[in-house]
Parts: sequence; C-alpha cells; structure tokens
Amino acid sequence: MPQQNEAKELRDAIRDAIKAKQYVGLLEKVNRYLDLRPDDVNAAKLKQKLEQRQKEQSSGETRKPDVFLSHSTKNKTVADAVCATLEGRGIRCWVAPRDIPAGANWGAAIIDGINTSKVMVVILSSDSNISPQVMREAERAVNKRIPIIPLRIEDIPLSKELEYFLSAAHWLDALTPPLQDHLDILAARVKSLLSGENTAPSVQPAPMPAPRQLPVPDVPADIAATIQQHAAKEYPDDHSMQSYTIENQVKAFQDLARFTSPNTPGDVLEQLLSTARREHQDDFSMQLHTLKSQVDSYLEVENYHDDRIPDDVFQQLLSAARKEHQANYSMQQYTLKSQIDSYL
Repeated sequence: MPQQNEAKELRDAIRDAIKAKQYVGLLEKVNRYLDLRPDDVNAAKLKQKLEQRQKEQSSGETRKPDVFLSHSTKNKTVADAVCATLEGRGIRCWVAPRDIPAGANWGAAIIDGINTSKVMVVILSSDSNISPQVMREAERAVNKRIPIIPLRIEDIPLSKELEYFLSAAHWLDALTPPLQDHLDILAARVKSLLSGENTAPSVQPAPMPAPRQLPVPDVPADIAATIQQHAAKEYPDDHSMQSYTIENQVKAFQDLARFTSPNTPGDVLEQLLSTARREHQDDFSMQLHTLKSQVDSYLEVENYHDDRIPDDVFQQLLSAARKEHQANYSMQQYTLKSQIDSYL
C-alpha cells in the first residue's frame, strides 16, 4: 500500500509539472515513478523525451524555435496555453523563462531567442501594452524583419510605443471565450506563415533615407556619439527608426542617471549597474531594463518566503539558487520558485 500511494503521488506530481511546464527535477520524478511502476509504457516514453531534451540542451543541438512568444509575466497562463497549442501542432516555441539556459544572461538569451525565431506572437493585454520589455522585443523583431502576429486578449487601445511597431500587423482577437478556439486560428495563421503561404505583410516600417547625422540633445558629447552609432548600426536605412531609437536611448540614459532603489544596498546596486553596462555597452535602454529587472528580482528573492515548506528546506533551496547563479538575481528567483514547485 505505501508503494501504491507513493506511485500515485509521483504520477500526480509529474502530471502537474508537465501542465505547468516546470521541467526542473521532472526526470528524477519520472525515474522514481518507473522504479515503482516499470511496466508503465507512457512513463517510459516520457523518460525518453526528457532524456533527449536534456541531451539537446547540454550539447547545444536544440532545434531552433519557430515562434517567439512575447508577453507580460502577468499573462503567463495565456502564454502557456498558446505555447501548448502551438507545440501540440509541431510548432517549436521560445518562451521565457522556460527557454533561458541555466546561468545565461536574461537579456542576451531573449535577443538570441528572437534572432533565431521565424515569427513573433505578441500577447496584447493592459499589462503588455505598457511593458518596456514587450516593446523592446517588438522593436527587435521589426529590426530583424520577423513577422509579428498580435493576439489581443483585452479590448484596449495600443500604447504609442507599441502602435508604431504593430499598427501594420494583422491582429487576431481572443476577446470572447473559449480561448482555445482563438488559439486554433492562431496556430493555423502561424503554420501558413512558416510555410510561406500567408501574404499578409510583416510589421516593417517603411524605410527612409538615413541622414548623415541626427541630433542627440541633452547628453554629453561622448554619450551622444555612442547613441548615434547605435541607432545607425541598428537601422542603417531607416531614418524614422533611427530618430525613435535616439529618443528612446536618450531617455534611458537619463533614467539610468536618476535611478535609485532605497531598499537595495549600495554595493549590490553598483554591481548590478556595472554588469548591465558591461553586457550592453552601447544600449542604454537594455542597460536600464536589465538593471530594473535584476533589482526587482533581488528584492523579491531577499523578501521571499513560502510557508508551505520547512524553513531549513527553503534555506537550502535559496542557498543552492544563489550559488548556481551568483549575481544573476532573475535566474535566482526563477530557480528558487521552480525548485519549490518541484519540492511540493
């Protein structure tokens, strides 16, 4: 009877982990379950898939994604449903934080995910509409001439920032239940784009001749030169996008100079700022985003506690997350929560 109960608990834990796309520690659970139920064919097949996934991740042979899912973290449930629907039809998705390798830089991994994808799906909501991260991801897709499909899950007007990038796209509305009906339509749209059958234009602002030099106001001369070079490098043939980039970079540089976090120790803040500058030397917008993201994660990790698990276990998981990712607080936060979910 004890073995039977343990097998049932493991089976339920495996099912819940797959549903939540929490793969950390999943292979270990499957192996323990197979020790108790070696004749379970479905579990054996799952083990093979997980081992293959692990092999691909360790060897760098993971198949390139078809679709990059851009979304606010507050819309994770919808993003998971989109991912499950597309991957259920053989369309490989890239979605954070699932596809960010352990120890990798968050911003760099996202850029790599966009650059290697063929289509971007932007989940539009009141949260993503004001998300600097979603805006930057859309900007990167436009720069790389990657088609964008906006999936609107709330009836809201586009912010000016997103409107610039998405106004030419063919939207899909998912405002009325059931959501799955709209996701089926989305999957068909993505498949047609991937096969080259869809003639809908990708989101690409009309190119304009680039001027010899665009003004960069209110910043030191060396910073102005860096911003001009960055804008020209990103959009060599697009005057309007250069102007937009310069405006965005100037504001980010000024916001960086004013950035404070009263609850973050000065040495930690300085370390995070130094890391952001080193990783994104000529991109002040990414420096600002990385700094804010890391500070938010640092504060959440420092104040995080879960009454569902013993304190000694929590401290052990916290210590392991800190050791594995050291100064990368975003990955500490993700790893800690993933390990807690696996423990539970």
